[in-house]
Amino acid sequence: MPVRLGNKVAVLTDIESETGRVVVRAFAGAGASVAGFCSAAKRADIAADIQNAGGQSLLVEGQASNPDDAGRLVRETIDRFGRIDTLVNGGSTHGRIVGTIFDITDDEFQTQLDADVKAVIVLSRAVIPIMAKQGGGSIINVSSVAAPGVKGRAMRSLSKAAMNSLTCAMAHDHGADGIRVNGLLLGPTMSQQWRNNPEQLKVLEGESALKHLHTSEDVANAMLFLASEESASITGALIPLDAGRSLAQH
Repeated sequence: MPVRLGNKVAVLTDIESETGRVVVRAFAGAGASVAGFCSAAKRADIAADIQNAGGQSLLVEGQASNPDDAGRLVRETIDRFGRIDTLVNGGSTHGRIVGTIFDITDDEFQTQLDADVKAVIVLSRAVIPIMAKQGGGSIINVSSVAAPGVKGRAMRSLSKAAMNSLTCAMAHDHGADGIRVNGLLLGPTMSQQWRNNPEQLKVLEGESALKHLHTSEDVANAMLFLASEESASITGALIPLDAGRSLAQH
């Protein structure tokens, strides 16, 4: 049975990426209204995606790591829709992916921590009081299977490990308010980047236990489950979504 979100409201981040576009369509198709940050250049296209899927949208410019922007998005979402049931934090890549600690510049260090840690804190601080007042909600933090530490991925390993620890701490701290906080740990997602590089794609597929990469639709389906009542007793979980790629490394 397809997941249905009724009249729920979801605040989604990273909605302009290839996977983000799939996620917003999936949430809208499941009956949710969608709010999020979006550049002016992409706003019309993404609003059309949401409308065509049967949902309503509120798209504003801003950064999740900026407290003023986060507060404005939350206020406008409440003014428009009256509630917030789901918050998806993170998902995009900022700064350097490949490199040791000697390769990371100070600016790249700060940019990645802002994207993976500060943004989660800032946007969650704006949303959690709303969820607590209405009796609960679901927060999904999009992390990576690189969190335990991967050779040549020092910055990504650091920032995602911090994100995972924060996810578990938030689950402890806000469970009494009916707020569930879970982490979705992604490996490489099938995208045009890999379709354009078949040799690298073959290597990545060979490293996964299932011998394929997960898709953007897989990401959307996992998020819909964590946003729905079907996962009402799941919190503090760090769920790998990588076709068993991280499993195959051990």
